[in-house]
Amino acid sequence: MATSQNGYSANDINATESALIPGTSIKVRLRKGPAGQLLRWVASQFDKRVEDIDPGQLDDWGYAERTIRGSSTELSNHASGTAIDLNATRHPLGTNPSANFSAAQIRTIREIVALTEGCVRWGGDYVGRKDPMHFEIVRGEADCARVLAKLTNGSYDEGDDMFEPTDRNRMIWQEQALRTIINQLTGDPEGDPSFNAQMKWQGGNFPGWRIDLGNGQSVNLSLVDMLRQVFTALLGYQKSRIAGDNNITKVVDLAFDQAKWEFEDKAAIRELRDKLDQVLAKLDDAPTAA
Repeated sequence: MATSQNGYSANDINATESALIPGTSIKVRLRKGPAGQLLRWVASQFDKRVEDIDPGQLDDWGYAERTIRGSSTELSNHASGTAIDLNATRHPLGTNPSANFSAAQIRTIREIVALTEGCVRWGGDYVGRKDPMHFEIVRGEADCARVLAKLTNGSYDEGDDMFEPTDRNRMIWQEQALRTIINQLTGDPEGDPSFNAQMKWQGGNFPGWRIDLGNGQSVNLSLVDMLRQVFTALLGYQKSRIAGDNNITKVVDLAFDQAKWEFEDKAAIRELRDKLDQVLAKLDDAPTAA
């Protein structure tokens, strides 16, 4: 059975339905059931709180039997009806969200997405290639149904005007945002254990990255761990590696002391560079747009 990037069955139009985004005249074909309904809820909030979904452009896309842009094998989440693109011509793939959204709009989008409690991911928050038009499901249908019921007070109807944000909803968003930040920094493996490591990454859960130490050895390090190593290499005093030299120094000293720069060996500089390269390489490995 063909599956999309998020594990849903794909390339089956019978598993989808075309229905209105609440509060608009726009119909989009999405997956039947809670996953598709949750995306329509997100789209309705986008229309109501971020910017109008333009009915004249026909650039709001859902189900499409295709691979991820740039891949010849991996099916897009659009292929399972679990992704939606909104006002695509205004927010093209590969553009930074801030190019066409204001800071207030970006903040509101993140508030809306956070209220889905990890069920929906916004392409504008991809670490690699940005896709600000794109929203996708990254959790199972049971989670989507639970969140949808909470957001719509137990019912969902195309004619519903949806809800206005309340203090409680903002508290939920703040809690979710803080949890995501903690996961990103510490690598705390939180979330549905049935998802593989890639899906944990996509859902905002970061269990750390495997770093090859050489000689067949490796270790899992979070971004905090790697940055700690960078600061240690930069600010920590180290004994000189020149034979017979008992001096200690740190990289910061080298920048301000020409004599030390001339006489200390450059191993500390190389070590710092290698650790920075590790951080940058892992950030570049983040998932790309679906």
